[in-house]
Amino acid sequence: ASEARALEAAGNEIRYAADAKITDEMADKMPFDLYREGHYYYHRTHAHPNSTFRYTMSSLLDLMEFDAATNMDLINQPLLMMAGSKADTYY
Repeated sequence: ASEARALEAAGNEIRYAADAKITDEMADKMPFDLYREGHYYYHRTHAHPNSTFRYTMSSLLDLMEFDAATNMDLINQPLLMMAGSKADTYY
């Protein structure tokens, strides 16, 4: 990602991460509802006509270092978070 960012800054062509060409049949076999439902929502029922679902190589650092808990201490009111027994993201 750092190399891609430097190449872009030097005026070279923008490089993209590999596209995941997921078919509906592949999505149906996914073991987690989160990804299966995400596929149908973002790729089928609510897909934007201009969306390519491609990521630039230079943006991968930003995507990988994202932490939802960053600045959580700035929330100055009670926050109720609930997770069901079948939640895919129940860590």
